[in-house]
Amino acid sequence: ALDDWLEREGIARVDGMKLDTQGAELGILCGARGSLGAVRALEVEVSFNAMYEGQALFADADAHLRRSGFV
Repeated sequence: ALDDWLEREGIARVDGMKLDTQGAELGILCGARGSLGAVRALEVEVSFNAMYEGQALFADADAHLRRSGFV
């Protein structure tokens, strides 16, 4: 998970995050629960229609980010 990697690397805070991971964005966001609270700028490339097997779509990422306090 992203939070685990940040801790191992000694990174205490993430101010900005850009994700373009070919359909794995929601999984990364879910693994960043602890660090998302400090993020001030977030750019996530998501699709409205599936391009990759098992990928989350815009609505999934939007719902997750809203639950995490983003608007």
